Amino acid sequence: SYGQSLGTKPSLAIISIDAKGINSDPNVVRNMVQLELEKTNKYNVMDRYDIEDILKHEDVQFKDCYGKSCLVEKGKLLDVDKMLTGSIELFGDKIVVTLRLIDVREEVVEKVEAEEFLNLQEEIQKMIRISINNLLGIENDMAVVSMLVDYNNPISSPKTVLRLNGPRMGVAYTTGESGERLQAPEKEGGFDMFPV
Repeated sequence: SYGQSLGTKPSLAIISIDAKGINSDPNVVRNMVQLELEKTNKYNVMDRYDIEDILKHEDVQFKDCYGKSCLVEKGKLLDVDKMLTGSIELFGDKIVVTLRLIDVREEVVEKVEAEEFLNLQEEIQKMIRISINNLLGIENDMAVVSMLVDYNNPISSPKTVLRLNGPRMGVAYTTGESGERLQAPEKEGGFDMFPV
C-alpha cells in the first residue's frame, strides 16, 4: 500500500475540501489542509497529482466526493489507510471549519472536528492548523487560538479588545413562586427574607 511503501506511518489522502462563502478557492483550501497535515508528521499524505492520476481513469467527478461511502470507495482505489474531508464555510459572522477523518479499512468516520472562528478570512491557514491539531490531539498555541476562536464571550482579537480590570458587582432578584417562598415566614416553610 501507499503507507507501507513510505514507512510505518498510516497513509492518508485528501480528495477535496468544500469551501463556501469564503474568498479562497476550494483547491487552495485543499492544498492548505494538505500542507498543515504534512507539518504534523503523523501521516504519509498522498500527493494530489498521484491521486488525480489514479482516480481520473476511474471517475472524472471524484472531486465531488464528500460522503463516507464515496470516500471509502476512493480510499480503497488509492490503497490508503485514511481519508480526510471537510468544509470551510462562512456561516453568519463566523467561519466554521469541519474536518472528518475516515478509516478506509473499517469503513467508519474515525474522528470529527468542528470549530467556529471569527470571520478573519486572511487567517484561514491558521484556522486549518488549529482544527487539524484538534482533530489529531496535538496541543495548539493558545495565543493563536485566543485570537481566532469564536467563544461565546468576547475575546481579545485583532478586532476586539476586552478589559477585565476593575471592580465587579451583581444583583439577582427572585420573582414568582420562588420569590414568594423566599419571603414566606419560616413557620410556613419559607425563608423570611427579601428576595434579592
